[in-house]
Amino acid sequence: KRPRLTTSTTPSSLLNEEDRLLVHLREDLALPWKEVIARFKSSTGKPFQIAQLQMRYKRLREKYRVWEESDTEALKKAVEEWERCKWEIVSAKVSSLSAMLSYGVEEKWPPGMCGRKWRQLELA
Repeated sequence: KRPRLTTSTTPSSLLNEEDRLLVHLREDLALPWKEVIARFKSSTGKPFQIAQLQMRYKRLREKYRVWEESDTEALKKAVEEWERCKWEIVSAKVSSLSAMLSYGVEEKWPPGMCGRKWRQLELA
């Protein structure tokens, strides 16, 4: 289940009345979107399309999302893995058939050599 928007780190006081209603209908009552639209219209008097409220809800979730410790650890591990593997990916791209045809690359370049050359170019 997705984390709730209105947590102790994101007080509902940060949300306006309509946003609180939207979160309440979707998260507390777990209503389907058609029902959310009907209740939203009866409460606010404003007609909305499902896609409009879905996007609004998505943006709220993104804006007030809290990074948990497990999320932060996963991010750190992913970046560490990228740092270990990035030159293998670059090497594969530089040595690909399309690079050979498009850019006139004549040889395949191993990951270590790609990394060393890039560091030289950065220092230049």
